Amino acid sequence: MMRRTLLSFWGLWCVIALVQSAFARPQAGTIQELLEAPASQYVENIFVDGVVALSTAAGSVQAYEGTRNPLLNSVGSAALYFTLKKCAILEPHVHTNTPEFYFVISGTGTFSLWSSNGSVVHLKTPITNGSFMIIPAGWPHMITGPETSSTPLVLLANYLSGLPQVYFLASRASVFEQTSPSVMASVFNVSTAEYSTFFGAESGVGIVFNSSCLAS
Repeated sequence: MMRRTLLSFWGLWCVIALVQSAFARPQAGTIQELLEAPASQYVENIFVDGVVALSTAAGSVQAYEGTRNPLLNSVGSAALYFTLKKCAILEPHVHTNTPEFYFVISGTGTFSLWSSNGSVVHLKTPITNGSFMIIPAGWPHMITGPETSSTPLVLLANYLSGLPQVYFLASRASVFEQTSPSVMASVFNVSTAEYSTFFGAESGVGIVFNSSCLAS
């Protein structure tokens, strides 16, 4: 009986020792990786070392994330640089694995945000140089470029993940069911009738032109 008890204590001690050892060793994404990274990874240029993630006639996205620099995975960060031309729409989308933080560098536009259950938080809120926006993970959001000025809207987005996931919301996604068609039509600067076909015609591209805005 005594021997069995000693073996049990020995086994428990081994488990505790292994757990403590595991926590003591540098883990992926810890300060150890940060300290061991080559100096060249600490300062890079998003335009040179990043990649064009999206480019249309209406705008573009330059990405700098974990596949470009492993150090970003260690610190849990990534960045996207957006340029939205006049009448451009960065279509409704969600990031499932990270919050997002937008900072407007120059230009003007609007920002719309829905909670995860589809309720409206912001609806075409004007944004300009210096505007800072916080988007919780899983909350749909969209941005429009200027509707009257030819000066593009330029934004920088940061994420708490080296590899942020993004899903554009094709067609009239259920998350918007709580928002009336007339309200959604105002978001896209189209008529209520046009809204019913807007998503089907223009969604899923990422950045598109608002034809009604261009015609005005």
